[in-house]
Amino acid sequence: MPAAERTMILLKPEAFRRLLVDRIIDTFVNAGFVVKAARTVVKPQRSLVEEHYCPEEFAALHKLEIRKRVVSYCCSGTVMAVLLERTDAIARAEAMRDIIHGPRNAEEAGRQIRLWFKM
Repeated sequence: MPAAERTMILLKPEAFRRLLVDRIIDTFVNAGFVVKAARTVVKPQRSLVEEHYCPEEFAALHKLEIRKRVVSYCCSGTVMAVLLERTDAIARAEAMRDIIHGPRNAEEAGRQIRLWFKM
């Protein structure tokens, strides 16, 4: 049996405004993910969110403007970082990307997990 893999998702302010947090987490649990930790942050520090959305991910000039908007949006309200585990966690979470932010690969997942959970 393949080893479990860790990833994280970031629930953005809209998930809290629309009262979707429990539903989103349940969706992942029902898809076989195990919640290992969760951290809720009200109006996270800009530096934390900027590090999460590192500039290298938004290398093209037009994407840097998108990064600014995403960072500002995430700093505008409550966010929740959720540490998840399962086989093929990164690929499976990416398939569910329209409802959350999730890393695209193991390196990015490791960086974001260390950032939010200090692991």
